Amino acid sequence: MSEQQQLLFENALTLPPKAIAPVLPHQWLDPPEEPKPTKHEKRAKANGKEYPVRPSHRLALERALDSYRLKLHGYQLETAYYRYTGLSHTIRIRDRKVFVRISHYFEDQPERVVEAVGHILLRKLLSMRPLKKEVELCRAAEQELEDRVPHRPSKKVDPEEGNRHFVAGEGKVHDLHEMKARLCERYFSGQCADVPVFWTAKRVRGYWGKYFQNPTRIVINRRLDSPRVPGYVVESVLYHEILHHVLGIPVVNGRRRPHSRKFREAERRYPLFKEAELFLKEF
Repeated sequence: MSEQQQLLFENALTLPPKAIAPVLPHQWLDPPEEPKPTKHEKRAKANGKEYPVRPSHRLALERALDSYRLKLHGYQLETAYYRYTGLSHTIRIRDRKVFVRISHYFEDQPERVVEAVGHILLRKLLSMRPLKKEVELCRAAEQELEDRVPHRPSKKVDPEEGNRHFVAGEGKVHDLHEMKARLCERYFSGQCADVPVFWTAKRVRGYWGKYFQNPTRIVINRRLDSPRVPGYVVESVLYHEILHHVLGIPVVNGRRRPHSRKFREAERRYPLFKEAELFLKEF
């Protein structure tokens, strides 16, 4: 059992609800001012990509962690601001520690926004749908910060050689170029002939395939380039990603909906869709 599966299992256990302490009159006052950062914290902020979060933001993330009762199972929270190029945040678990990295652009955001980010990350970790109010809070903060984020031009990816993350589609076992040509001719009337396809440079977790819009490319997980994986399984994953290119990714109420009902119906037209899904669940 992986650590994330263990976390999901433990979080599903029925536990007695925590007692909620009453709010006392002195707690209605404004919170005290933030303590001044230490020399070490100033140095880390000036020189490193990662530096400690403000105490109030740390408390906000602690509250989010407490909401899912992870501390009762021995999980500890490690937090930091990180100088991502965009408005990204990440979460991962290792050795019963939950590591949360918040975009440094959010350093001046109110506690409620950072707490909402914590909830979204934790719910993602626990395979739960984020709450609408939390998503709206984060989206409003992102729109406010949009002008501060530098927009770098996308680097072009060589369709023949790839880059350090992606390698050419001629795998050791399965050739993605041949599969793409066959799928395009049979199911898409040649609409995807110009889409580059790559293998990931190394085995990755979290996805079997990905479709990128800018610049356009499809990337398949190197784990599938194996004699143990039937060709129809790789084709099914590639078919799924090609569908994203052909159908596009609609935006509904400000949110991207890559797997719409229309998409799911088209996905099931691949003849061995069910067999491929079953194989990937057990692989």
